[in-house]
Amino acid sequence: MKKVIRILLLCILLLSLCASAFAQDGDAETQQEAQNVPVLSSISFKNARIEGEFLPYVNEYELTLENPEVSPTLEDFKTEGKANLFINYIVDEAHRQTGICATLEFESGSTIYKFNYANADTYNVSSNNYLKGITGKCVEVYPEITRKTTNYRLYIPSDMTVLKLSGITEDVSAYCSIPAEIEIAPEQEPVLPVTVTASNGETRVYKFTVKRVDKTTQEVGELMSSEDFTTLAEDELIYRNPVFYIVIIGAALGIILVSIMISAAKRISVKAEDEEETEFFAQ
Repeated sequence: MKKVIRILLLCILLLSLCASAFAQDGDAETQQEAQNVPVLSSISFKNARIEGEFLPYVNEYELTLENPEVSPTLEDFKTEGKANLFINYIVDEAHRQTGICATLEFESGSTIYKFNYANADTYNVSSNNYLKGITGKCVEVYPEITRKTTNYRLYIPSDMTVLKLSGITEDVSAYCSIPAEIEIAPEQEPVLPVTVTASNGETRVYKFTVKRVDKTTQEVGELMSSEDFTTLAEDELIYRNPVFYIVIIGAALGIILVSIMISAAKRISVKAEDEEETEFFAQ
């Protein structure tokens, strides 16, 4: 009987050791996976200051606005690992901004960082219903949004069928009514209306005409994350188009050719007149 008990105790001990070893291996694998996950190493905002030190593995912070009436915008950020950063604004039931949500998306998932406004608890009634910007995944607005016009173009990848957009208003207390997700058919290029409502109820409607570029979502994501990225609106920048240089060179050559022809015509005309004058006086 004692031998049986000893054998059982030995088996239990061996099982415990195996379980402990497997657990350690699992923890090591988990730690290794965590080390390979991209993180946000730094971030800063215009018109706002992050309270305390920003740490990649801390996901929530307080954000103090320098001017509580003006919406903060992304100024700069850095990541460790290959990832894209997308900014959305957190609003309350009255559609007033209460913070910023920064989503770091990468191949294996995503990480969310929240920045709650520390000093935006009081709002003044305002008629400011201007849009400051539109953010979204792999999209670009052209030209840059200003107060001069309400008509813009929204450049998207060729294969995109779901738009995830977020509107930025000039005034923190204003509200931008834009769906979190907009489904569009392949190759469709609709006009998207976006309404901004001021805190006093006045509205302003913006129109964004969707334009597809000849690049996929993956290609656009890689392009926009590169340091050399400038714009998706290449066709808008005519001076970058080879046709532009051909037209300029052709026009210059045309002007030179016309100038030469006019000069030659004048010389022939003057020479003919001089010869006739000489013959006249000779008589």
